[in-house]
Amino acid sequence: METEFTPEQSFKLINQIIENKRISYEENGNNILMWGIAVMVAGIGQYVLAYTSIGAKSGIIWVFTMIPMFIYTFYSFYKKEKNSRGRINNSYEWNVSGMAWLMAGCMAMLNGFIFQRYYGIGFTTVMFLPFGVAALITALTIKKNSFIYLTLLAISVAFYAMFIPFKYHSLVTALIAFLMFFLPGLLLNREFKKRNNV
Repeated sequence: METEFTPEQSFKLINQIIENKRISYEENGNNILMWGIAVMVAGIGQYVLAYTSIGAKSGIIWVFTMIPMFIYTFYSFYKKEKNSRGRINNSYEWNVSGMAWLMAGCMAMLNGFIFQRYYGIGFTTVMFLPFGVAALITALTIKKNSFIYLTLLAISVAFYAMFIPFKYHSLVTALIAFLMFFLPGLLLNREFKKRNNV
């Protein structure tokens, strides 16, 4: 026997699914916060190392921060998906926001480790524009105005980087990470704690 939903019940169910999806995007903010910290450490670390005896190899710090972060991200995604099996509305299908972040990350790895010599002064801009798109998609999806404004500010800084001497670009990278990853991660984490009375 089939159960018919009233319009009110259908509307309530749709709203519940949307809210569950929104909360799953937000999670607790830890992932984006950790990425913010890793990129800020790498950017500031590269700037400091550039003025030491290993200055010519100062970019190596990105290998020791970004590759472990990619491994951590894939591991945490796998663990989350494994733990969510059997729950209603959870599957391995990709959401738009997740796909945007994956594409931005892959493009950054290719640009940073393979194609960096082709971009010149526009390197920082090229690196962060895909992340700006991914962050904006996420911010619009979860309807967080502060996240939207921070992302737009970070994108503006990425474009302005083309007018800043290249020796300061690692610091510009840290600033972009602070605006695009770290602060939104803190905001999402605060809201998660408030929502869960932590």
